[in-house]
Amino acid sequence: MSTPALTVKIPLTLVIALASLWAALAPLDARANPTLGCAANNLVPVYGSNWGTGLVGDETYVHIDGDPLLIAVGSRGSVAVWICQPSPKNIQYQYYGMNAWGTNIWLNGTDTAQHYVTNYYGSTNRLTAGSQTITHVGALWTVTTVMGLASAAQLKQVITYQDGSYNYKIRWELANTSATTYSDVRLFHGGDTYFGGDDSARSWWNPSQNMVYVNNSQFLTSGIMGFYGAPATPATHYFSGHYSTGRSLAMSTARLNDTNNSSYVDAGYQLEWDRATLAPGATWIIEAFEAWTDPTYVQVLAPADQLSPPGATTSLSFGVHNLDTSSHTFTLSAASDLGWTTTLAGDAEITVPGLSQANVDVQIAIPAGATIDSVGKVTVTAIDESVGSRGSAFSSVRVFQPNYTISPTSLDFGSLGSGQAATRTVTLTNSGSAVQISTVGSPNGLTAPFSVVSDGCSNRSIANGGSCTITVQMTASGDGAFNDVFNIPITAPVVTSVNIATLGEVVSASCTDGASNGAETGVDCGGGTCDPCATGGACAFGSDCASGVCTGGTCRAPTCSDGVSNGDETGPDCGGPSCGPCADGAACSVAADCLSGVCGAGMCQAPSCSDGVTNGDEPDTDCGGPCGACDDGADCVVNADCSSGSCINGVCAVALTVTTSDDARVYEQAGAPVVVDPAITVLGAGTIDGARVMISAGLRPSEDVLAFSAQSGITGSYDPTLGILTLTGTATVAAYEAALRSVTYRDQDTTHPTAGDRTFTFSLGQSGLYLEATGHFYEFVTGRVTWHAARDAATARKYFGLKGYLATITSATENGFVASKLQGQGWMGASDAGSENTWRWVTGPEGLEDGGQGRYFFLQSGGGGSAVGGYYNGWASGEPNNWGGDEDYAHFYVDGRWNDYKENNFSIQGYVVEYGGLAGDPLVKLSDARVLTVHSCFDGALNLDESDVDCGGAVCAACGDGRACEAAGDCTSFVCAGGVCQAPRCDDGVKNGAEIDVDCGGACDACGDGAACGAASHCQSGVCAGGVCQVPTCSDAVRNGFESGVDCGGPSCGRCADGGGCAVAGDCQSAVCAGGVCQVPTCDDGVKNGLESDVDCAGSCATCGAGHTCGANRDCASRVCADGVCQAPSCTDDTQNGGETGPDCGGPCGPCWDGSGCAVASDCRSGVCTGGICRAPLCTDGVKNG
Repeated sequence: MSTPALTVKIPLTLVIALASLWAALAPLDARANPTLGCAANNLVPVYGSNWGTGLVGDETYVHIDGDPLLIAVGSRGSVAVWICQPSPKNIQYQYYGMNAWGTNIWLNGTDTAQHYVTNYYGSTNRLTAGSQTITHVGALWTVTTVMGLASAAQLKQVITYQDGSYNYKIRWELANTSATTYSDVRLFHGGDTYFGGDDSARSWWNPSQNMVYVNNSQFLTSGIMGFYGAPATPATHYFSGHYSTGRSLAMSTARLNDTNNSSYVDAGYQLEWDRATLAPGATWIIEAFEAWTDPTYVQVLAPADQLSPPGATTSLSFGVHNLDTSSHTFTLSAASDLGWTTTLAGDAEITVPGLSQANVDVQIAIPAGATIDSVGKVTVTAIDESVGSRGSAFSSVRVFQPNYTISPTSLDFGSLGSGQAATRTVTLTNSGSAVQISTVGSPNGLTAPFSVVSDGCSNRSIANGGSCTITVQMTASGDGAFNDVFNIPITAPVVTSVNIATLGEVVSASCTDGASNGAETGVDCGGGTCDPCATGGACAFGSDCASGVCTGGTCRAPTCSDGVSNGDETGPDCGGPSCGPCADGAACSVAADCLSGVCGAGMCQAPSCSDGVTNGDEPDTDCGGPCGACDDGADCVVNADCSSGSCINGVCAVALTVTTSDDARVYEQAGAPVVVDPAITVLGAGTIDGARVMISAGLRPSEDVLAFSAQSGITGSYDPTLGILTLTGTATVAAYEAALRSVTYRDQDTTHPTAGDRTFTFSLGQSGLYLEATGHFYEFVTGRVTWHAARDAATARKYFGLKGYLATITSATENGFVASKLQGQGWMGASDAGSENTWRWVTGPEGLEDGGQGRYFFLQSGGGGSAVGGYYNGWASGEPNNWGGDEDYAHFYVDGRWNDYKENNFSIQGYVVEYGGLAGDPLVKLSDARVLTVHSCFDGALNLDESDVDCGGAVCAACGDGRACEAAGDCTSFVCAGGVCQAPRCDDGVKNGAEIDVDCGGACDACGDGAACGAASHCQSGVCAGGVCQVPTCSDAVRNGFESGVDCGGPSCGRCADGGGCAVAGDCQSAVCAGGVCQVPTCDDGVKNGLESDVDCAGSCATCGAGHTCGANRDCASRVCADGVCQAPSCTDDTQNGGETGPDCGGPCGPCWDGSGCAVASDCRSGVCTGGICRAPLCTDGVKNG
């Protein structure tokens, strides 16, 4: 069954909605599950006593004393089964009437004359008894019963049972013993169940197991009882429901109607197998199983036992049936008793609705070294953790060695987009006796989105060496992950069924979603809908790959041997920059694609001697080989290829050349070293013993540095004064080319390098051997030899293909160079042996002059002589002198002066060999030059990464206002707008110009608190500390913040003293602010200030009148201050005030006592006021008193 991987807990199963809810259901058992079994339930079965009694019919029976199954088999095919069940503990028969079970065969469709039955189906045309045997080997029981169908056929029924198993296998072998071919052959088997001792059960059908089965409501007594065909011989039709309906369909209609009844009825079940024909002598083999499970409401349905070869992965499709009416969630596990790797194809937790079933696919990896005929039990367990109930069942896999292979056993379709389709193919290959295959996908067929689109295997016999294929298609519809299983049933040479797993994912695919889906074979590529996949991508066909090559499901990188025109090839495995050129007639894009080097009209042309290309057997362009001879410098193979007749090391008369490339090379200020000439070429053969690179123009000794990568034994040193990098060591031409290509230049002045061109001259050969003035090489060869021996030895020597000869000196420069090489006295190529006193150069190119006599360059006269023809000579004073006679040969003194010696003077310590200038010598080009330009921030040009000339970028200084820019960092103002550096402004959000911080200080407003500063004037607060503008305080000795004066006034600080700044009166201690200055308190300023106790009174001012604020009596005109208020005078306040002349007397008050003050006599009680004092009464004071 196919199932999308949803977020619900049934990702790998198809839940089959079954019948309506049960009306009544026994409570679920939360205890440990009871199990079937005689020993497990302490039951001791005794045949004929507590089981096997009451069997009906005219048959004799043999019995299998198994556990938990007890089986009786009749001699005419009847079968009866008992089970030791747990609750109540008893031995219970499982078929109604003990053996209401049988087999029913139709040989010619519904021809009743060819209809044969066992006892359950009636007495007409009964199978006749033949022979019956029973064996018991170890735990395996086998009962073989042979019966006759009159004279028409023979039926062999083989029942096998393994002790401990919950199922037994029944095998029928129906052999046509007549001379007639039977058509439309049908075999029915089944009957009336009495499952668990209950004659009422529900009936079910599971297509994955090809199983009909029943259950009753007693979950403590029984689980399920089922009947199913083996995977290799699945039933054609089924019925599960009322037993009488099934019996009637099998007996009368001769066709089951593929229905089941999940209501409680008197249940039975039947299976039907059909075969089109049964020829004389042919045998039809059918295998089936009947199985029981332990009591529980969660039932695991096990598939039939299977065979599998070692090293294979086989799939088993189990079922989980929830017999409860409520939904339950089950935890799944799968295990092998032999330790084989078992894998659930989907989630380990599933939710199954009530009265529904789900399929669970398990894959088992059989080890490659598994023992043949070993049997492994694969058990699937489903546990309801909420109530502790579990169900489990096992299926057996026997290891066998087939004579055929099936590959692959799992089809992975990857990810497909909706509406897309992909195919995968399974191949069966036979290498032994004929393999008989029945109908593929029966019973386990595929459902959407999988389907078999091509079946070359069903109902075929595959002979030795033959094969067949089955093609499966996945057609994407609806997002999700899907898996399914189909089987290939094999009936010979063994009866087995091979399950093939299918899996794939359907997504809403696009070619840009970063996933491999839809028809794609790789991530967003392949499948015909997206661009082909790059190398390494997944593929099915070559068309899925950009390279056109798909091997092992992977796109391979284009190679020049894959038989496909791909990559940058122009033809299959040829052309383009990667592969060799194509043969004549192949496709091409450029000349280089062709072996002939000629591409015309998109096709490689055959070589010709006028096509301007080196091709065919030509060693060089249109010359050599079949064409005319080549000029000097052309490539050659043999001497005949060259017009010079000389092919030296594959080049016509060219032994060694060095050629610089002409691409522009640039060094940028402060940059990494750059290679001077990465494409310099050195051509030639043999070895080179040295080279040098010289900055021959533009040298800056203090700046310029040359270096190279030492390799292949080549070492070097650099002389900065001369600008010369000297390489030494003998190595191949290729090695020196590589070394010269590694030479780098760097200007070590990173701040102000000298811009401009540097000319680099590359030279080959030891710097001590090569003289650029002549283009020749020179070496001193040590050895005490005669002049003639030296001449011959020199002639035999070669250097860079140049032929040697005794040196001929034609200039002072040449003589000085040779002198520097002398290691003692040495022969040269001058002699007067041909004509006394007539000195000639008799070796080298000069030796060929004058008709082969040699160049005449000096006339000897006594001791010395004179030059001839203005030619150079270097004779020592008084030489040549022919001292002692026969001094006919010239040599060098150690200091380079010349002398004449006899031919065999052994004072000579060697000879000087010169190379170059002889006819037939290869043309050598030992030096070449090139230019490298140094760019700097001072070269007056826009280069480097400058945004404007000599400014901007990462290397140079920033540009001034108005210069071009690309980013803010290019500008001194750090403001780049419209590609132009802007002048600093006080609102550009950047610290620039004379600003101390961003847009403040300098020419801008003072900076706010927390900004950078250099002086107090930079800050709005007027306080700069630690380079930061400080928050105003009332103690910073600066008028700032909201202060009206220094550290006073405003809302935060105290009031200002007299003379301090003010904005309002509240800023002043005097509370008087005039002209922005706090005023000194006065007695008429209308403000209480100074020492005043109230406005303009008390303190230094006049006393306060009644009702004014006071601090002491003296503040008041009344001299009475009570509760901080001046009181009006009274005659009872103990104070002289008001108009009183004494305390509380006189004036408006009563008269005063004697001694008090007075103004008039009435102020005194005595009526006598003298001198402002009330006087005591006297008898002489003229007043009546006293």
